[in-house]
Amino acid sequence: AREDDRRILTRNVRLNVLAMQSSQHLDANTLWRDLNLTGDWHQGQSQGLFDSEQQDLSSNDATYKLIADLIERFQDAKTFGSLIEVPNEWEAPLKALLEELTELSNSGDIMQKAAAQRLVSMVQQAWALAQRYDAVVANPPYMGSKGMNKALKDYAKKAYPNSKSDLFAIFMEHAFSLLVPLGYNAQINMQSWMFLSSYEKLREWLLDNTTIITMAHLGGRAFDSISGEVVSATAFVMEKIAKPDYKGAYLRLVEGKSEAEKKCALLEAIQNRDCGWLYDAKPDDFKKIPGSPVAYWASKGVISNFSEKSSLEDNVLFRQGMATSDNDRFLRFWYEVEFKKIGLNCKGPKNLAESKKKWFPYSKGGGYRKWYGFNDIVVNWENDGFELKEFTSTLTQGMNVRLKSRNYYCIPNVTYSALTSYKFSARLNGSGFLFGTGGSCVFGEDNLTTILCLLNSTSSDYFLSMISPTLNFEMIDVKRLPFEYHKEVEVI
Repeated sequence: AREDDRRILTRNVRLNVLAMQSSQHLDANTLWRDLNLTGDWHQGQSQGLFDSEQQDLSSNDATYKLIADLIERFQDAKTFGSLIEVPNEWEAPLKALLEELTELSNSGDIMQKAAAQRLVSMVQQAWALAQRYDAVVANPPYMGSKGMNKALKDYAKKAYPNSKSDLFAIFMEHAFSLLVPLGYNAQINMQSWMFLSSYEKLREWLLDNTTIITMAHLGGRAFDSISGEVVSATAFVMEKIAKPDYKGAYLRLVEGKSEAEKKCALLEAIQNRDCGWLYDAKPDDFKKIPGSPVAYWASKGVISNFSEKSSLEDNVLFRQGMATSDNDRFLRFWYEVEFKKIGLNCKGPKNLAESKKKWFPYSKGGGYRKWYGFNDIVVNWENDGFELKEFTSTLTQGMNVRLKSRNYYCIPNVTYSALTSYKFSARLNGSGFLFGTGGSCVFGEDNLTTILCLLNSTSSDYFLSMISPTLNFEMIDVKRLPFEYHKEVEVI
């Protein structure tokens, strides 16, 4: 404010700059007695107000109930901060109480002054949260659920089931509760809510209840102070109303390598709509793509491919493999073990179980490599995996939790890397491979070559850039690729 207006501090403008205060040190009964708002307490009286009769009277007072509720509500204010919900109907009572406390702080007796000063900060923060605003602007905190303490994690699951995966998404959703109808929510935050399956329910809610007015999709390297792709960001303005046919304006600035480059691209787009990175998109079109990603750059042809064609999941079988829980113990490079103890080319689970070998080829994923490769790992599956089964069973009280899809071990398949450093890539596995979670597999009776070609095509790469534009390819996203398989007709 001072940067924008040099005289802001001399204009008698009241700035609601608040640090959330916990109420753990406050007691409603003591405060009520000391404030003496009803005049029932007389100075020098040691007892009487909180004899059972007087306590019943205070418990029926609306102001007492409000104070008691606030103290309960803000017990964990240092943990939950402004995520704490305060009903809008409390705005007027809180404002009245705040004015009364302010007066008592200046002109009350010694007991009233002390009590009012202890309570005023909590009432002020509650009043700020009870109001509803025309606009909420934020750069919310980022914290995944793994970083949350138990209290915050439990609160997120209960109050924000659609956005519980990260604080940035929780604050994004919460901001709408602080708005008046037709109010605006403007934020800069992580781009992952636009695409990841963990935020699918949040996207559905947003598309049904709000409208993206404009967005600057910044991607990685948006901040020179943060190197690399650590933070991939997006800035947006959303209105608190659903307008299914509204064409929002989207700036695709993900190619810029610095703040300066992105800023130049932004300014050019403002001056020239035909720059090539300014798009118009309707929310209803996002719903036509599986998972409802905010793929604003998708053409009508791409959208029709998703909405009209069957998916890859409808034509083939996806399976996730084992999690050994101790790779150092059960996995080796093939050249680290005796070659004669490696079982090659097992034709299926039965052949695998009957094998006298100890080590077997293992598809673990890897980086970017198309068609074939990353076949350098073997897994200990001696005696039909006796040692591994026993180990995982003690960890999970059931080996099926960790050793998935055993009926598909050693069957030819197409595998892909869930995590890569470049682009999506798929490879062919012949007979004899076991597979893990990082190297999930696709099975098809007679179309493995077709599947492999599709997954490694530029079309799939383009489709995945819309439903999973990250370096982490979840199975659910690969399943959603549009695919129509037609068996070849023999020409005589």
